[in-house]
Amino acid sequence: MAQDKLEAAKEEFCRRNEEASEQQCQKVLRELWQNVERRLQCGDYAAPGGAQLFQDDLGYVLEKYKWWPGKGVKVSGV
Repeated sequence: MAQDKLEAAKEEFCRRNEEASEQQCQKVLRELWQNVERRLQCGDYAAPGGAQLFQDDLGYVLEKYKWWPGKGVKVSGV
């Protein structure tokens, strides 16, 4: 009985932890993506050299995301 309650509490804790981590990861990505979104709206990537600019910006976003602290257990799932 006690083992079952402990296991259920552990599963609930893990579920909440994963949910909080996923929300944090999405928040970080939204923040990092804002500059790319602005450049898309301005047409910066449609201009000559735009493909390279997009690749550079995407690399920047991915690198910043990789090193952003506090993302939790769902970091690779988002």
